[in-house]
Amino acid sequence: MSNQTVAIIEEAAQAGKVTVPAASVWEVAMWEKRGLVVLAKPCAHWVADALSAPGLSVQPMTSEIAVEAVNLPGSFKGDQADRMIVATARLCGGRVVTADHRIMNYGQAGYVGVLAA
Repeated sequence: MSNQTVAIIEEAAQAGKVTVPAASVWEVAMWEKRGLVVLAKPCAHWVADALSAPGLSVQPMTSEIAVEAVNLPGSFKGDQADRMIVATARLCGGRVVTADHRIMNYGQAGYVGVLAA
């Protein structure tokens, strides 16, 4: 991540405004299960440690987010997890921190706030 992105995230954390979609937690667990990432400790412990950072909270999956993920405006071709992450950001008024070009292009089209990772 760029120094500017890190600074923006740190400032938001100090204000208690960094939110992790529950879908992101699910995605990390799936990656670990499939061997796409190797964590230094069991996934549940890694997630608990990561989510204990000051200023950070988890946005639970809600029925509104689930419906929004299915009905995103425009043409978004992301997988289910990406759709849930984008829907969470849209409904919560947040930005997605990502290097994923599909999400970045969707943000450039004006459908969701994006911060390049």
